[in-house]
Amino acid sequence: RALARVNLDARTQTASGTLRAFVRLDAASRTGVIHSGTMLRIGQADAATGVDERGREEQYVNVDKAFLQFAGLTAGRASSFYDFYAHDFEFYGATSGSDNSSTNLLAYTATF
Repeated sequence: RALARVNLDARTQTASGTLRAFVRLDAASRTGVIHSGTMLRIGQADAATGVDERGREEQYVNVDKAFLQFAGLTAGRASSFYDFYAHDFEFYGATSGSDNSSTNLLAYTATF
């Protein structure tokens, strides 16, 4: 099994606040019968054989998150603001959070 995750997080200060750009890339390859329940649920792996339906090794590259934040506005693919426990409590094959670790969103956050 091989797993890779690359996080790119760029921030700069502007007169209106912080401008942030974030990208998370995941890549994986595996063979054998050990599998991740999470990967199965989010559609990034096939059944627990280590190969897909055509006998090829399971390999993927996934843009898990990619968003911009500026002056309270968040736009792009990110964790839902309503999913407070997204995969925070995860065990082999079971989860206590949402199966959607990322979703497309447009959100505004204000502090009162």
